Amino acid sequence: MAEEVRGSNPRWWDDVQEAAESAGLPGSYDYGCQRCCWMGHLLTNWMGDDGFLTKMYVELRLFNVVGDTTWCRGKVIAKREEGDERLVDLEIWGEN
Repeated sequence: MAEEVRGSNPRWWDDVQEAAESAGLPGSYDYGCQRCCWMGHLLTNWMGDDGFLTKMYVELRLFNVVGDTTWCRGKVIAKREEGDERLVDLEIWGEN
């Protein structure tokens, strides 16, 4: 699909770069929803097949410039039981 877009507009990349730079950014930036999915992936990989993700909250506070590496990290901040459920509260974040 990216080839189709670039093919129809040979200046596609230049336009993206110019738009980012005009907004004061060093270059084009990622699609924020993708980072939210990375956090979900972090959690579901950590909990395994027997776990169930009940709630996730993500804030996108800064841009990720294309080419930067993002490390998804987290830590357990609380464990508790509610009825028959064993629950874990986590703090998650992305670093780059």
